[in-house]
Amino acid sequence: MQIRPGPAFRDRLVESPLLAEYALTDPAELPESLRTEAWSRMCRLGARFDDLSVPDRVRLTGLLAGVGLYRHLATLSPGPAEEVPKNPRTLLVRARIAHARSVTERTAASSGASVEALRDILACADLPATARLGAATTLVVLHAQSRLRDPAAVDRYRNAAHELTRHLSPDDDWLDLVHLSTYWRAVSFQPFLAEDRRRTQEELDLAESLARRLPGDTPEQRWIRDQNLHPLLETRTKAALWAGDADGALAFATELRDHDPLDGKVHVQLGDVHVRRGEPRAALACYLTAAALGSPYRSLAWCKAAGVMEPADAEHALMCAHRGDPAAVTPLLRLERLARHRSDGRLAEWAGRSARDLRMGRSEEGELCVPNS
Repeated sequence: MQIRPGPAFRDRLVESPLLAEYALTDPAELPESLRTEAWSRMCRLGARFDDLSVPDRVRLTGLLAGVGLYRHLATLSPGPAEEVPKNPRTLLVRARIAHARSVTERTAASSGASVEALRDILACADLPATARLGAATTLVVLHAQSRLRDPAAVDRYRNAAHELTRHLSPDDDWLDLVHLSTYWRAVSFQPFLAEDRRRTQEELDLAESLARRLPGDTPEQRWIRDQNLHPLLETRTKAALWAGDADGALAFATELRDHDPLDGKVHVQLGDVHVRRGEPRAALACYLTAAALGSPYRSLAWCKAAGVMEPADAEHALMCAHRGDPAAVTPLLRLERLARHRSDGRLAEWAGRSARDLRMGRSEEGELCVPNS
């Protein structure tokens, strides 16, 4: 399954009554009967977070993000600013907490604070080169996407990342292969924004060749190799579609499906490729598989499935999407249009009113969210 869940993962577990006990925001909310010793230790450490050593705070914040407990992570204190000169690794803790606040609060202010925390890491010469490289590549991605798009910043942070790669020794340390593969995947946004398809493909080829060189002799190596390959195959799929290579996109999306068959998102993405290829029946099979896998992509899968169904079936699919995620506006808007097309005035009026109620009070600033890094 996808190794690093998104901020809404825990919330959407309530879709399944069998998983409702895991839809928590604080690790201490998990019933004692369901806790492993590792989980209990996480709770004990979290209860005295402010008294932990900096290395332990670094590990604990990474763990909380890794199991999707962003809301709890956002409540933790980053510590006093005067602590940073004594131990620069405190900047890593501050950045993780700032990121958690950005994805839970979804405001421009919290997003800006998260970006500033990454800049602080990049500027700190006392931190390891790999930590600074991670900050630089994340800044490249953030400034290549959505409302933060800034091509000049992408160039600037790519150059900074390039300088930091000089400290890597991929022939001697297999972890440096991971850092270098991630670097090439991230900086490929620069030629992408310039609509340079040849350079984009060349840089993604480099990222892929490095990723496939990763060893898998130990459980740790296999875990990290697989964690790195998943987003790479996602990126390669999207880049192939952008370049008009439908066959290449299908090959990458199919490999990703085979790589993580229990992740509903990969089935949705494969379905999207089939739609682009004009293969609605194959797309529908992918979307229904994703819906059957349940949280957190069930609602999205039903909404996508409606787009390749006959109207009568599409109405049912959109209702399933709405029940799975009552806060989603898209299923309601599509249901309203479909109901009007079918001359079902009562359903159209209900769907339209419900969509308008959801949209009330949502400012553009309130929707801004830094993506997961």
